[in-house]
Amino acid sequence: MRPRLVVLGAALALTACTSSAPDDAPQADLPSGVLLDQVQDVDTGLALTGGTGRLLQAALDSTDTPVLLSTTDPAGQAGITRGTDLSARVTIAALGQFGGVAEMGIAADDTAVLVGDATDGPAVIRVAPDGGEQVLPVALPEALGINSLSSVSPRTVDFTPDASRVVVTSTPTDYSQGTPVATGTLQVAVVDTTTGTTTQATQVQLAQPAAVIPGTDPPVAVEDTLITADGSVLVAVGLAGQESQLLRFDPSLTPGATALYDRPDVDGTTFLAADDDGSAYLTQTGVGVQLLRVPVGGTAPEEVAVLEDGPATVGGLVVASGHAYLSGITDTELGQTVRAVDLATGDTTPAVGFCREGSNSVPALGSSGDTLLVSALCSDESTNEQHLYLFRAP
Repeated sequence: MRPRLVVLGAALALTACTSSAPDDAPQADLPSGVLLDQVQDVDTGLALTGGTGRLLQAALDSTDTPVLLSTTDPAGQAGITRGTDLSARVTIAALGQFGGVAEMGIAADDTAVLVGDATDGPAVIRVAPDGGEQVLPVALPEALGINSLSSVSPRTVDFTPDASRVVVTSTPTDYSQGTPVATGTLQVAVVDTTTGTTTQATQVQLAQPAAVIPGTDPPVAVEDTLITADGSVLVAVGLAGQESQLLRFDPSLTPGATALYDRPDVDGTTFLAADDDGSAYLTQTGVGVQLLRVPVGGTAPEEVAVLEDGPATVGGLVVASGHAYLSGITDTELGQTVRAVDLATGDTTPAVGFCREGSNSVPALGSSGDTLLVSALCSDESTNEQHLYLFRAP
């Protein structure tokens, strides 16, 4: 699951300002069943300029109602909104003045599950539909080298679809000798979000320890992290001067097969997804954008498709119902786009533009499986407005 991504369902009753796709937005002829027909543009009323607050996280509950995590001003305390009327936002007391959230997921009973920092340190914070809060302190293994969960990269944290478990990865630095030394290890821990207990942990030595030198690549860097419904973990890691690796762990964190792939040309462009059979998919940049597949037990990626005409910058990847959906920035005409790749044939749809300039998130699916959503910062001369774009099959 990608709980940091904004997810809305088909049955969403929108109370925010909405509009259809702009008249000048290029729309492509789409194959049947592909979720790329833009049906809604939701202006959240938030922007990264003007002091209006920020939309931080969003997810979908069992009734297809959005659960939003936002602030009322850029430095304000985060709160939960169930629905899109941000005036109904309820502040999360457990976060205090300085707490923060790394990720949010939704449990089967519609509890919002947050992992981050409460007033007393790293914690799982559970916010029930009636607003009741439960704080579960998290004691991560010391080897992870994590003192603050709210400061970790979103690429290093992921929830299972039911938010019952969360995986946290790190590549720690040793400061014990005065000079910082990268340990060359990948640390992986899984936390039970109903208790706050770390249930599994492991480490893998991927490189020799080395002094941290500013301006140079670290020996090991996490490119993306994914945990599946059964608790299997996938971690894409970059190694300085070497090929990148896709590591697979079973639910007990026993290492499985490792697949090598070319180091991406641009940092931050490797995204992971998995299908129901456990095959992993990842994006790769080079000549255009490659979509690669690594079956369970595979040690080398298979090329599914090459998007030679873009996107120039990858914003994210999600896989569902036989298709992969990729968001990104394509060109000055289309701007921010999303497109689909047929996983069986490699056929790729034309890019569908939705926002001229700015940046966007990983595309996400509603629980019904027939609505796709991308959140985006849409820039003009003076603002960076936060919008949500919904797509369905034509």
